[in-house]
Amino acid sequence: MNNDTGRAETRPKIVRPGRTPSRRNVRRARRHQAEQPTSAPSAPASTRALTFPPPVPERQSALITVDQFATVYRACEYALLNGYPLSSHVTMNWSAMGITDEASVLDCMSAFTACLRDYLARRCVPPLWVYSHEFGQKYGWHTHFALFLPVDVAEARIEVMAWLRNWPVRQFGRRMPKAVRQRVPHQHSAQLHWLLFSYLMKGCDRTTIVQSARNSPDGQPIRLPDLIAHQWRDPGTMNFRKRVGCSQALDRGQQAHGVPARWCACVPKPVSIPGPFRSTFDDGVFDVRRLYGKAFCDWIKGAEGRAMASSTFD
Repeated sequence: MNNDTGRAETRPKIVRPGRTPSRRNVRRARRHQAEQPTSAPSAPASTRALTFPPPVPERQSALITVDQFATVYRACEYALLNGYPLSSHVTMNWSAMGITDEASVLDCMSAFTACLRDYLARRCVPPLWVYSHEFGQKYGWHTHFALFLPVDVAEARIEVMAWLRNWPVRQFGRRMPKAVRQRVPHQHSAQLHWLLFSYLMKGCDRTTIVQSARNSPDGQPIRLPDLIAHQWRDPGTMNFRKRVGCSQALDRGQQAHGVPARWCACVPKPVSIPGPFRSTFDDGVFDVRRLYGKAFCDWIKGAEGRAMASSTFD
């Protein structure tokens, strides 16, 4: 008893080392621990370091390389020298047909070219074309064709245009108004032939230099877009193994023979070209007057050529 306050004196507890806690204290500690919120186990240090997904590399536009440019030019010059200008323009819009992936685009294109080859063979017309795949924000997946069609006869021209327009109906069983776009001239033209080549190559690589400034006639480097008569456009992103190409009747295997012997038996034999065929571009010529001819260069600089180039559709 404390004499000054009259209260019982509280002695401090003495905790002896090694003393076992009482049962009541153990139960109290367990109950307190059960009432505490459980926390998620911490992740290993190596996992905690990655707090965001790894960056995904941005897809690049599928620009036409100089080798692909040479392949299409070689096929176009080979066809023209044999008397078959690829002056008809057909665009197959695969997205308008409901196709959304690249594998389906290739399958549908194979079906179309097989039907086209059979259609032309039944009419004794050689299956000659070059093509270029593109993917645009406005039209989606589509492929441009520059091909040789029987346009000299009015009835044949009307028939082939109707066949092209109705191909999606035969393939899918319903009308698709925007699936096929075509521009078929009333007569063959070497000017349209080279204009379509430029249009198909409009997505070429702008950084590629085909002739350095040191060897250029005007002292300026010649880049790949300098060789086409059309404004450059982005072709879009895609992963096709063959971004551009040509029909089998115009490929390197056929060109090795020098003459198109496999084109069609009922077509008159064209002018013989000593094989294997080498194009003007393959021989290192980068003067557009020699690549396409002076007549085309004069035509494209005139009013008719400029109007035709500006009205070429996508």
